[in-house]
Amino acid sequence: MRELTFKTLTEILVWAKTAGEFVVEQAPLVAQEILTWGIVKNAFGLAGGLTLLAGAALTARYAILHWCQWSQDDKVGKDMYGNRSPDARKIIPLIGAGIAAVGGTLISALCAYAILYVITAPRLYLIEKITYLLRRVT
Repeated sequence: MRELTFKTLTEILVWAKTAGEFVVEQAPLVAQEILTWGIVKNAFGLAGGLTLLAGAALTARYAILHWCQWSQDDKVGKDMYGNRSPDARKIIPLIGAGIAAVGGTLISALCAYAILYVITAPRLYLIEKITYLLRRVT
């Protein structure tokens, strides 16, 4: 019985030593992948935010350029009695542009901040990410 216990404990120690060496060998690569993914993920978010900002600018330009045309058109904006009524076509593009501009600005700012955070404080970013991953696992 003692021999079996000793043999099992020896195998467990060899396995633990091998696993420890594997973790030590792979740690720099894992850290590099975490940092790279942090930058790439936020770069995609930054591109999306900038796309929203460009769309907002184009929408606002369209609305402003056609504002004069809509206001000069006699048929647009009149109800069935000939009274002028509010024209939603004038305001909806501007509301959409405003929402897209606010959303694009927030997304771009947050993603730019995250990219700068990964670049300027990589060790702190790694500690936060590893802590987050360990909390998810346990």
